[in-house]
This record gives sequence, structure tokens and C-alpha cells, in this order.
Amino acid sequence: MNVHRYADRPDLLAIRWETLAQPAFPEYMNHNVPGNKYWGSLYDEFPDFQLALLDGEELVAELHSVPTAWDGSAPDLPAGWDDAFLRGFESGRAADVLCALAIAVRRERQSEGLAARMLEEMRAAAGRTGLRELIAPVRPTLTMMSRSTVVCSSAGNL
Repeated sequence: MNVHRYADRPDLLAIRWETLAQPAFPEYMNHNVPGNKYWGSLYDEFPDFQLALLDGEELVAELHSVPTAWDGSAPDLPAGWDDAFLRGFESGRAADVLCALAIAVRRERQSEGLAARMLEEMRAAAGRTGLRELIAPVRPTLTMMSRSTVVCSSAGNL
């Protein structure tokens, strides 16, 4: 399997919505101000962090992330996905971490470790560009209703 930047493969960008995103995310995830305002800009502004995983020529997984600022303290963590988007595009602070926005895996390819592969690709992209850590706002479920963010260094330490 090979990873490609969407910027280098516009043919994949044209099919990603129907192939990965639409089946993976609930409808309400498509209706928020920061996402609607900036999603399309990710591919031009931050192409190294919008990645597609191919098995042969089949699109099987993708990762979207945004460089953003975080001073390392709990109070300064982005409040969520939307806050990370706004920081990445509007804060004026120098980005020093990479924030995951979305990972999607084809339903029929789930349970193959592809999401973990995409996280490793995210870690590698952060390391190549000098970003010190990865952060990921985690969407709450019925069993986890508090704000959660996962943090690990780009060198691989949690």
C-alpha cells in the first residue's frame, strides 16, 4: 500500500467524498462553520497533511490534519475540532503541533489496522515538517461524554 498527497492525485480528491467521507461520518459533521469555511483550503494551504492510502489503485483510507498552535498546557488545548480549524487558519500563532481532523477507512477494510497506519503517516508528516507533537480531538460517544484529546510526540512518545 502507498500513501499519496491529495495535492498530487486530484483524481483521488474527486472520489474521496463518496468513497470514504460520506459513508464514514454522520451528516451533522458536515454542517459546521469552520469546516464549511476551510475544508477546501486544506488541500492548498496544508497539502502535506491531506493524505490518501491506496491499495493498488483502490482508495482505502485517508487522513486530514491541520498544523496549529498549542503551548503544551491543558488549558491551551483546542476546545475541539472546530477550534483546531480556526487556530490553524486564523490565530496568527506559529503552528507547532499537528492536529488530526479526520481519518476515514472504507467500511469493508476496517479492522485491518489502516487507521493506525494513517496515524503513523501523520506522525511522519509532523516529523518531516518539524511539528513537535500530534493532537487529536476525540468525538464523544454515549460512553465517553467528556472532552478528550489525545497527545503524542512526533517522535512516537505518548
